Amino acid sequence: MPPGSATCPGLTRWPAEAAPAGRVTSLDVWVDSHGVVRQLHLTSQLNVTTSDRKKYLVKENGTVKEKLGPPGPVRHGVERASAWVSFLDIGQPQPITAPAHAIPVYGRG
Repeated sequence: MPPGSATCPGLTRWPAEAAPAGRVTSLDVWVDSHGVVRQLHLTSQLNVTTSDRKKYLVKENGTVKEKLGPPGPVRHGVERASAWVSFLDIGQPQPITAPAHAIPVYGRG
């Protein structure tokens, strides 16, 4: 591990919507001299198993049933993902223009 790096055991669990991305295998965080995060690099890995077993629709007595064909070869592999995030112009105004078709909604909160 490079100097100043640390492990983050909580990163082995993703929020439910991100779970298919697998287990986090690395996280690099670049921080400037003021303690502001400037860049992140995250990688993940997911072990996968696939088979070529095909499904067939068979009509029997007027009803359609799903049947499985003969099993195909099982394959094992690894899916890897990588994401870079850069934070630029921190502290500068970031104008956001509403789309022309936007409808203003006002509320309390």
